[in-house]
Amino acid sequence: MMDNLTKEVLKNNSALKKIHDKIEKVENWDKLPQKPMVTISMATYNHENFIIKSIEGVLMQQTNFDFEIIIKEDFSNDRTREIVVEYQKKYPHIIRLWLCKENLYSQKLKPRLDAFARGRYIAKCEGDDYWTDPFKLQKQVDFLEANPEYSLVCGGFISKNDETGEEKVELKEVEASPDHTEKGFDITLERLLKQWLTKTLTLMYRKSALDLKEYQKYKYAKDFHLNYELLKKGKGYYMKEIFGVYHVHDGGVFSKLTQEMRHSIHFQMYGEVHRKNPSDELIKKKYYNVLRKIIKNEYSIKTPFRIYFEMYKISGSRKDFKKMVKAALGRN
Repeated sequence: MMDNLTKEVLKNNSALKKIHDKIEKVENWDKLPQKPMVTISMATYNHENFIIKSIEGVLMQQTNFDFEIIIKEDFSNDRTREIVVEYQKKYPHIIRLWLCKENLYSQKLKPRLDAFARGRYIAKCEGDDYWTDPFKLQKQVDFLEANPEYSLVCGGFISKNDETGEEKVELKEVEASPDHTEKGFDITLERLLKQWLTKTLTLMYRKSALDLKEYQKYKYAKDFHLNYELLKKGKGYYMKEIFGVYHVHDGGVFSKLTQEMRHSIHFQMYGEVHRKNPSDELIKKKYYNVLRKIIKNEYSIKTPFRIYFEMYKISGSRKDFKKMVKAALGRN
């Protein structure tokens, strides 16, 4: 059975339809809530050591509203699929299960679960992370309901290294300002570009604040693209509370990347956002700093010509270009 929302999403989106056909959906519409307040989006792959805690962290949520979970299982080669299938059977009134018929991530195909969410708000939690606060959803919904000018809310977490067992409390601070209180502070695009504040496992956002058509145009879509588009529509808010645990492990997609690999991702990510938003001076400055670091460290991420050409395009003139290159090489 295909619900009306899914039909509408696929109607004018051939790219999503192609991906959708590669997925087996297990969704019991007779038991699922008709109007969930929140949809939790959970992607998982080879997470058999973590997925139970991840799902249980959602199931333990105490709320005065209904919520649903969409779990996308990306053709794991461990017991992850077996585990999520069992949970869906046990909780058909909460869990919508998407079983990929082949590994889509390796094909650079990323189903946008958010497009098929029915909730007014969308919360994120990857299959190797988990929530520890049973009132996480209630606190965030209460905030967004009371503050319609905000498009997203997030908070703190504990970073856990599975190899060493080391745990680190990640509770952010920003410079003193009128909006900064002991409870939290506002998130603007400028603040987000200075430090990463919106960790995925703590994020909840207003579905109506995301222009899916614009978001889906991004080829290299990362968490930053999502947060950037949301902050174009409204403010964000950082709650000074610990909401969950983020695992650092060998199977993590980003947790153990080298600095050079991170800069390669940043080159694609900020470059793409800059090209789609050329008048945004904050993004332009951020992209320039990425190019500068690549040149200064002599990374072999891209050919030197490509990096210098990108810097020339954002410089505006040959004179400014020469200044930029000298600054990047530390010669001024």
